[in-house]
Amino acid sequence: MASMLLRIETGTVLLMLHQVVMVISYGGITACYSPPDSICSSHFLTNSFGSQLITIERLYYGHKSSTVTKESCDCNNTCCVWDAYGPASSEVPFSKEDRLSVYRNCSHEFSCVIRSPYSPNTGYHYVVYQISSLSDHNTDDIMSITNITDTGWHYLYFAGKSTPTRGLSCSCDITGGEVDLRFYSYYINLNRESCSHVKITADNKPVYNCTDDGVYISHHDIIIYGLKTARIEFIDMTSDYDDAIWIGFFRREAVKYSCDCSKQVMNGGWSDWSYSSCSVSCGSGIRTRSRECNAPTPANGGTNCIGSRTEEVDCTEQECSFEGSWSDWSYSACSVSCGGGTRTRIRKCNIPSPTSGSRICSGETSDDIPCGEQDCPEAAVYVVPWVLFGVCLLINIFTLIWCIIRLMRRKLKQKMSGQVCNTSRLSEINRNESSPTASNTQSVYYVNTVINENNYESLSPTLSDEYGAYASLK
Repeated sequence: MASMLLRIETGTVLLMLHQVVMVISYGGITACYSPPDSICSSHFLTNSFGSQLITIERLYYGHKSSTVTKESCDCNNTCCVWDAYGPASSEVPFSKEDRLSVYRNCSHEFSCVIRSPYSPNTGYHYVVYQISSLSDHNTDDIMSITNITDTGWHYLYFAGKSTPTRGLSCSCDITGGEVDLRFYSYYINLNRESCSHVKITADNKPVYNCTDDGVYISHHDIIIYGLKTARIEFIDMTSDYDDAIWIGFFRREAVKYSCDCSKQVMNGGWSDWSYSSCSVSCGSGIRTRSRECNAPTPANGGTNCIGSRTEEVDCTEQECSFEGSWSDWSYSACSVSCGGGTRTRIRKCNIPSPTSGSRICSGETSDDIPCGEQDCPEAAVYVVPWVLFGVCLLINIFTLIWCIIRLMRRKLKQKMSGQVCNTSRLSEINRNESSPTASNTQSVYYVNTVINENNYESLSPTLSDEYGAYASLK
């Protein structure tokens, strides 16, 4: 297993394991500038006492010495030996993004894994980490101390990643008494919002000024001698994960540190969600997310967080890969009912549909197949209905002709025998007729029927008496 040879300036312990392990108390660590997939870029850090926090001081990129003939920094060659590197003037401070990446992983941790930042075509060959361990006996978290007195070196720190705050308003006063207190900056990183809510003063004068990016102060960028007092004040501050303050004070005589941040009433706040793995390796599934009520943790009577600690949420992984498979056939109607025909059948490659790059279905999407192959019935079977229809039609025709002939005959007969009696022509004749031979008057009734247009025949009986018969012609 390949390992990387490292140079540690002080407090050196070197172990060759699956991953490079560096045990430190104080000093600078030099390592190769390697791609992320190289074992040379991964370094596990812990401290020499096991219970002290690691903190980052300064970070540099560097170029190898011109006397080195090797073209690349390899874990197994002399390029990674201390005397193979160029002069200090060739070292370049880390970019802000790379600095924050290292800080998130390692600063204020008991152990951590550092991965060397890497970008191609930069020309860098190695990186330098100036890292220290915070000693238990002279290092205090601003959020936990109240009143202490110490001599010599003493360090105060605040870390948003370990003690997040919301609406923090408190202060720490550092009093030396005489004009011999020293102030040292080791690491101050505050974002734009946080910087406006934190003030650090030395003898009532600001130690730094905020910019549009906040403030970043590295190891010993600020050193102030001859102080009487210093003050750290938080004014309604809600911290960011990357916010950090690490400052040191030195005085041979006693220094008093008075802080009230530990008494601050702090309402609980939720941390960011952490997510489990998705329930599926491809497509849509479910994952669980959880959070803790520690950003900040309720303190001094503060309220607990409101809401659920865990939830299930939807998740989507990479698109699943499926090979295509045919659906069932669907059929059209047959072209004939008997005697042999064809019909079309169709299928689709969608159970499932093939994903990009997967095998599609083989074969045709449609084809024609025979159908209606049964024999058709005899033709005579189909003559009977037509014969019946013809017979019925003839009967109706003959009936119609017979009716017409009968009607015509009736009309002709009526014309031959005379006109139909018209009651309007009938009249009763009641009049007196005289005869030369009659001695009196006899009443006679006549009923006339038309024989033709000029003659009339009396159909009424002629009444006879002793005087003779009378008839009337009109």
